[in-house]
Amino acid sequence: MIEDWFMEVLKGIGRFFLNPLVYWSILLVVFSGYKRIKDERLDFGSKVFDTFF
Repeated sequence: MIEDWFMEVLKGIGRFFLNPLVYWSILLVVFSGYKRIKDERLDFGSKVFDTFF
């Protein structure tokens, strides 16, 4: 019974990563963090927050 639940959870996680929207959202988060840091350095002369803050 527990093994069946564990296998279903693993299948659900695998199906989650098959969705291309997951990869697009990760890419957009990284890009927006990079752009924000670049703008902060122009405005303040140094990085104010960390990349994923």
